[in-house]
Amino acid sequence: MEISKEYQALLDKYRVSSGEVQGRLHLAAGDDGAKYKVVHHITGQDIACVIPDYLEKPAAALQRRVALSGIVHRNQDW
Repeated sequence: MEISKEYQALLDKYRVSSGEVQGRLHLAAGDDGAKYKVVHHITGQDIACVIPDYLEKPAAALQRRVALSGIVHRNQDW
């Protein structure tokens, strides 16, 4: 199977790994479909999060400090 140059350019732009994000959990209405965001506890940066439906409802954790772990997608230009 051959990958097109355009698709490979997209793959090269993003780094994917497992990791953890710590901060305060908030509701978000993003264009990318993210329903939650974590405001990073040190930088204050908003981080879009997707929380699977099969996990407990995160409403009890809203506005609280959380540590979310899973697959992390990061733009390598940052």
